[in-house]
Amino acid sequence: MVDNGATHNFVVTREATKLGLKLEEDTNRIKAINSKAQKIQGVAKNVPVQVGGWKGMCSLLCVPLDDFDLILGVDFLLKAKKALIPHLGGLMVLEEIKEGIEERPGYICYSFDRDQGGGAMPNAPGRNNHGHNVMAYCYGALT
Repeated sequence: MVDNGATHNFVVTREATKLGLKLEEDTNRIKAINSKAQKIQGVAKNVPVQVGGWKGMCSLLCVPLDDFDLILGVDFLLKAKKALIPHLGGLMVLEEIKEGIEERPGYICYSFDRDQGGGAMPNAPGRNNHGHNVMAYCYGALT
């Protein structure tokens, strides 16, 4: 899940173990909505991450999570130079498009199928009509 309300990137403990991530000890605590503050189980630094066409390194805080295995927060959005913008019943992803040396902002729009029930997901991941890579984000139900 990409969450522009989360300050950091988080990975669930079982996935960190499965991926063989090296965790460094950390004394920080995390407080989620409707739960008590708890100690994080470690930090995996400089983890290679690929989302769509973007590749980079991110730190992941290892925490117990109920609903998601991975949460990419503001830390990821800043490094990837992406912005999430609710737009006309969907989600617009603002990204930097590189054309040769020149860089300019570009917009990738998603339409959502409200009839799927539960959460809303993009109905056409892959590439859009302009040949831009489209990334699939898990996003809460739109009302």
